[in-house]
Amino acid sequence: MDVRQIYNIIKRWAWLLILGLVIGASLGYFFSNRETPIYQAETRFIILSAAPTSEFQVYYSYMDSEKLIATYTELLSADSTLEQASSELGFPVSAGLANAEQMAETNFIRLTVKHSDPLKAAAIANSLVKILIDQNENLQSVRYITSEQNLQNRIEQAEQQIESLQAQIKEATTASVQNSIDEVLLQIEDLQDEINEIE
Repeated sequence: MDVRQIYNIIKRWAWLLILGLVIGASLGYFFSNRETPIYQAETRFIILSAAPTSEFQVYYSYMDSEKLIATYTELLSADSTLEQASSELGFPVSAGLANAEQMAETNFIRLTVKHSDPLKAAAIANSLVKILIDQNENLQSVRYITSEQNLQNRIEQAEQQIESLQAQIKEATTASVQNSIDEVLLQIEDLQDEINEIE
């Protein structure tokens, strides 16, 4: 087959190739116009944990930070959080809309929300972060209240132990004074007996 024959074949079927390109472009344009565009809103925030006070606590602080990040990542896509966002925003927020992930090996979490309405995507992202902050504040306040109650209970127990020890000291003092008085009385009786004998 020489070049002239190949050229004639291409020339003969060129209309079919052009027709296929036109039909493909038309169908692509038609379907892309009918498809709803998806917008994406993204926000990032950092999770801070308490700073370690000793070298021993550095490892455990790192582990606590990792657990905290994993917990918050799960909370952002939890059904209860999505339901709360739905009730606050006034439109449904489904599980597939929001995705949270840790950024590399940092304390940053990236929250990505996809929606057909760009304003709703941004509103969902902001609402989920606000709900997470509120839940965190509630958890922290409960934790502080619990630790404060534990400290108050320990103070009350220590005060009760102090009262008990003071009562024991009084009893011991009273008992030792009574023992001393008894001994002195015995000595007085012995001396009185001696006096009586001498007389």
